Amino acid sequence: MTTEEPREAGQRLDRAIDDLLEDAAGLLERLILIPSLAGSEGEAQHTLLRWLQTRGMECCLQEADAELESDPDYVPCQADGRHAPNVRMRIGRAAGGKTLVLNSHMDVVPPEAPSGFAARRDNGIIHGRGACDAKGQVVTICLAMLAVREAGLEPSGECVGLSVVEEEAGGNGTLAWIRAGERADGCVVLEPSRLEVHPANRGALWFRILVRGKATHMGRWWEGRSAFEDLEKVLAEVRAFGEELVERSRDIPLFPSDPSPVHVNIGEVRAGDWPSTVPATAEARGAVSFLPNASLEEVRSGLESAVQKARQRHGVNAEIRFDGLANAPYALDVSHPLPALLALQVEEVRGRAQISGYLASCDARLMHHRAGIPTVVFGPGDLRDAHSASEKVALEEIRDAARALARLIVRWCDPETG
Repeated sequence: MTTEEPREAGQRLDRAIDDLLEDAAGLLERLILIPSLAGSEGEAQHTLLRWLQTRGMECCLQEADAELESDPDYVPCQADGRHAPNVRMRIGRAAGGKTLVLNSHMDVVPPEAPSGFAARRDNGIIHGRGACDAKGQVVTICLAMLAVREAGLEPSGECVGLSVVEEEAGGNGTLAWIRAGERADGCVVLEPSRLEVHPANRGALWFRILVRGKATHMGRWWEGRSAFEDLEKVLAEVRAFGEELVERSRDIPLFPSDPSPVHVNIGEVRAGDWPSTVPATAEARGAVSFLPNASLEEVRSGLESAVQKARQRHGVNAEIRFDGLANAPYALDVSHPLPALLALQVEEVRGRAQISGYLASCDARLMHHRAGIPTVVFGPGDLRDAHSASEKVALEEIRDAARALARLIVRWCDPETG
């Protein structure tokens, strides 16, 4: 790239991607067929490794260290004690240029039915669990990196590709890579973004509220205390906190204000054990989404205060626990060159580009906060299709995302062009 015009180099990259695209699509279809829930990614990771090795890519498995589960950023999940390895691949000469990490994940959320693990291609669109979240992202990384190598444009710097595990559980695979000590000058975390460039994303905090009452027969309901009715009082205070958080989170750069992405969501409610018994216990599980103007600690404290208000105002016997996802938001400084440079590559490929905030949480916050690596979120596919029964990704978007990333690799990782 240092001795030829960028347009000519881009054309070489595009031809290489076109030549590799069908092979990459076949890989995605094979990966979708493998049920790779968090803790069960081993078969899919080994399938990816063999595919890369067959094509001459430098790659290896990276196991988590023995102390991973004692890390304060570790999120307990069903994989405790038996974590599948990450897959690491690399290109470049590591001879003075900048380094770039491309990161995405192999684990998926459970489909609504086993048929969700069936891959189907229809008019250039691949359907199935993981198509866009995020096996299609992993395949995009492979396609971009292979194309750079096949086009003879490996930069003087280094590009590392990562297929990590346990992202859906909270990011333990990326955490394991960070704990191994490797760092980079920039990172792109691939998630479905419709090829928009996101130098910030919102955070998410899961919570569980437990309420205890007094059971009795409904015929003498006044002698008991309904844990469910007390739970309603607690949730009213929690919603009031959510409304306050929405108001203080308006006009945050890169994020919309109406509708606000800040939200308190109650996803599960359980109470009692018999229709004609006043329930003695009730439980709600939910999550708060919030923007970079608030920290995890502030949101956690706000929820605790809401439950305390319900205790004081209504005499309820309630407690709140935080034993699930705890993803901080992040925002890259607007003056950093990485999002602008990636947006330029997207514009070259598609004729347009958009920079905005990402309305989900992902491993980008670990790369940004824990590893100190400037990070953006980017990838093919639509967030609305992720985790859904209609999950899908267009091969055209995978192709265009790979074209943009291949250009970014060359232009970021070479001191004369990046």
